[in-house]
Amino acid sequence: MLAEFRQALLRSPDDPAALSGYAMARARRYNYEGGDDAELNEIRALAERAVALAPHMGEPLLTLGSLAHVIGEWPEAVRFLRSALRLAPGLLKAHETLGFIEVEVGRMREASLRLQNVLSLDPTQQLLQGEIARVSALSGDFERAFELLSGPADSPSE
Repeated sequence: MLAEFRQALLRSPDDPAALSGYAMARARRYNYEGGDDAELNEIRALAERAVALAPHMGEPLLTLGSLAHVIGEWPEAVRFLRSALRLAPGLLKAHETLGFIEVEVGRMREASLRLQNVLSLDPTQQLLQGEIARVSALSGDFERAFELLSGPADSPSE
């Protein structure tokens, strides 16, 4: 994915969508593989450039919010994610990331509603079901957590 974004940026270096996508892909890699301060600063600069080029788009703010979440700067992440959602209320990844932060700060009801909404709008995000089960368990609803983790019952064969 990184190679494709690099190619897009070679053709159109000032495309805010390509800049934001490239920064997001690098932020995800940073999250999984780690990196140094220089890498982190490069990613942030890419996303900030995308925001400067397209202040009306939510995606670059989502990228900054995701990066802040990855490095544990949660208040900053929330600020960027909420700004992204003001511009683009349908950014499911922004809702999802806010939901993850809400879980970590103990806002279980809000997290559960937000994550269930994301899952209902995008049923392909099945990993969210595990997070919703976690929220249920942390809230003391172990029956619901077990139900979510058990999945749908198979219909009997005839």
